[in-house]
Amino acid sequence: MDAKYSALCLILVFSTSILSGCIEDSAESNILKNVEIDIIGGDIIYQDDGNCVSPEDTDCHIIYLKFNNQDSQDHVISKSKWTAVSSNGGIFNADSTEGNDMCASGFNCEVILIFAAPKDEKLVELRWENSSFDIPNYPPDTTEQMSTKIVISSMYIHELSEQKDTLLLYFELAPGSETTASDMLNWTIICETESGDAGFAEGRFTSATETNLDEIVTEFTPEKAYEIYLDLAGDCKPKASEDHIMVISVVGGGSTYEEIPYPDQIQEGTKLI
Repeated sequence: MDAKYSALCLILVFSTSILSGCIEDSAESNILKNVEIDIIGGDIIYQDDGNCVSPEDTDCHIIYLKFNNQDSQDHVISKSKWTAVSSNGGIFNADSTEGNDMCASGFNCEVILIFAAPKDEKLVELRWENSSFDIPNYPPDTTEQMSTKIVISSMYIHELSEQKDTLLLYFELAPGSETTASDMLNWTIICETESGDAGFAEGRFTSATETNLDEIVTEFTPEKAYEIYLDLAGDCKPKASEDHIMVISVVGGGSTYEEIPYPDQIQEGTKLI
């Protein structure tokens, strides 16, 4: 799994936009029922950026989605089940996926899909089984939307205990960003659980403060430094010798992707980034 995450660490992902679709019974398939797919967003990683290895004359396309399976049976959601349609009508199979390969009945699952498509083409439709979904606002159409983005300055392990595990993140807005309300930023950490499935810890930036100050801020402005404690309740607690993935998304803006490499020995105060 580490190798898969290491490959993904070269990819900057996710512009935030949501589209939900409920799958009802179909004449072509009687197994699709009570399944909801939320397309959280996507991004194109151009070969010229040097951040993604894809076949010649293609670019990497990344789609991030949540799969809510309230059906009475499990569903396979591995890469063989997904295709995408481009703006020129091309149909492409998913090159790889991260996250769950199977979504059990009654569970929410999360998937990262990676496609290789010809340069200058967008993916406009995602297909699973006999159902299709438009991919909205992909990538964002205006420079203003993409201009607001977070830059990570550093990250440390703040607390390790039975009650709570927290990381301390120092960050600022990227140059050219707009002043942004703190409730417009979200963070997600992705890891591998003991069962081999994808685990998640997530939260918002509403508890952030200016660096070395105690007062919580309601908006972030360029050229100021901030800090926030990330509560890792859930699956993605710090683990020695593991690599986790962190994604920071700005609603209507850009996203920041970072790999969190835990060393062989971890303790409070360990610097991770």
